Amino acid sequence: MTSIGSPSPFFFGGKKAHEVERSLRFSYGDSANLTRTSSSASTTFTYSAWVKRARIGEYQSIFSMGVQAFTFHTNYHTLILYDGSTLHQSARVFRDPSAWYHIVVQINSGVATSYVNNVLVHNAVGSGFTLTTGTNETRVGSQVNTYYFNGYQAEINFVDGSVLAPSSFAETDAITGQWNPKKYVGSYGTNGFYLNFSDNSGTTATTLGKDSSGNGNNFTPNNFGATAHDQVKDTPTNNFATWNPISTRSLPTLSEGNLKNASDNNSACNSTFGVTSGKWYWEIHILTDISTTSYIAATGVTAYQTELEGDSVPRLNYDTSKRSWYRAVNTSGAYSYKNYTDTNGTDVNSGGTFYGGTVISFRLDMDNGTLKYYTNNTLVHTDSTIPTDGTVIFPMQNATNSGTSRHNSSIINFGQDGTFAGNKTAQGNADENGIGNFFYAVPSGHKAMCSANLPDPTIKLPNKHF
Repeated sequence: MTSIGSPSPFFFGGKKAHEVERSLRFSYGDSANLTRTSSSASTTFTYSAWVKRARIGEYQSIFSMGVQAFTFHTNYHTLILYDGSTLHQSARVFRDPSAWYHIVVQINSGVATSYVNNVLVHNAVGSGFTLTTGTNETRVGSQVNTYYFNGYQAEINFVDGSVLAPSSFAETDAITGQWNPKKYVGSYGTNGFYLNFSDNSGTTATTLGKDSSGNGNNFTPNNFGATAHDQVKDTPTNNFATWNPISTRSLPTLSEGNLKNASDNNSACNSTFGVTSGKWYWEIHILTDISTTSYIAATGVTAYQTELEGDSVPRLNYDTSKRSWYRAVNTSGAYSYKNYTDTNGTDVNSGGTFYGGTVISFRLDMDNGTLKYYTNNTLVHTDSTIPTDGTVIFPMQNATNSGTSRHNSSIINFGQDGTFAGNKTAQGNADENGIGNFFYAVPSGHKAMCSANLPDPTIKLPNKHF
């Protein structure tokens, strides 16, 4: 399997790495954040968090103290440390929506130094950085009531009164050379906290916002899903596929951590993971009915086009071949399919369902060259023309030119969210490795698209060879 982002290995020097169970999904459009009132001011502390970006294009604050904030820039995709008067912008950019970034900010007597993935980004910048005592002025996921974060955050440690190195919270994998989470074992200080989002029994300050440091510095959750569906299995120790907002043909409207796709007119995107071998399973829940008899959103798999001179990004293949899809034709049950090697689609008069409430599931067998489409767990079509020659195949969804009111909106589940963002009751079905939360039972031999299901690397410590 190929991932555009950074997969996470699971062993460090022969022992199992610290496993992060859950992350918290922040949705920009919901104005979701966590807030608390700190008991005392502090100008020396260390903030450590793992973040995975979703929507790219707005100012998005990871953490803030009053107006001071650690924020991603709108256009430049840089990391900004704002001390209340000056924006201290990084030279590096952070725009990979498939990767987990480890961000550490050290505040030493009001002066800031930052690291991303153990690499120095800011060196002793600004002045006056202070953990304030204003009501609800300690925030995760926003700056004041604006610049809301869009994506996932996990394994958040705040250590008050100490300046700590990134190695206090993470370590280098001896086999792959990757930077992985490790359990912080020191003290937290007066205002310190540890948010691991492992308690998904509710959405209160003592469940979703629970401080697991022992200090009891819980956070109040604001505007998260009422059924705790924003606590998901996508983490820095098991990175799941999502839709990719930077690999598109006319960007669709994505939300819910790049899992919800509004299928805007003539839009298309593929997943962050592609595969060349193995058996894989995923599901899409259709949220809305179509309103006319025109073609609407199609979903299936695609390959990349051969890149042309001057291309700045990979080219999605939406030509007549090298993609397989299934879509509805009208509201009477007619549907259309196109096999990977076909030039045109084939209409079928009945037997398909692609309406609000439907769950479409996909069984991709790259070893035998088949893709099976199911609606509500009933087989509707088998494409036996999937290439087995090493071509990288990506899940995809695209919408045709029939007007925005005629498209389905949908939510995909690669195994990280069996509730489809709170629209279904999770059924708790895992793959054969015990990974994922799927609505239907995962067929034998098929796996969730996530880094935990990656094969062992052929080249050890690749950074020493490239």
